[in-house]
Amino acid sequence: MRLHASAASTRATPADFPGQLAIAHAGYAALFVFAGYYLGAELGLALTSGPNPISALWPPNAILFAALLLTPAGQWWVVLVAAFAAHLLAELRGGIPVAMVLSWFVSNS
Repeated sequence: MRLHASAASTRATPADFPGQLAIAHAGYAALFVFAGYYLGAELGLALTSGPNPISALWPPNAILFAALLLTPAGQWWVVLVAAFAAHLLAELRGGIPVAMVLSWFVSNS
């Protein structure tokens, strides 16, 4: 029995596993949102003046909004978890009270 070369060399492609492809895309989205949100938060915190931790410009809002627009609604939780982790890391390092950090994330989201 002889097999054709194309039948013998069939390989699985990413399209054969759409669930795994979606997980990979969600992972990349989470990584980019985390990095962008964190860097934006650091920039925003650098733009604060005086004793109040109020920034003149807060780039993470735009980053989070763009990420939510570009992500399917079923994967928004991944984007929000990544942004929340970056938000906590950036703001708790800045000495901002936990209650204020949490309420700002809710208002940003």
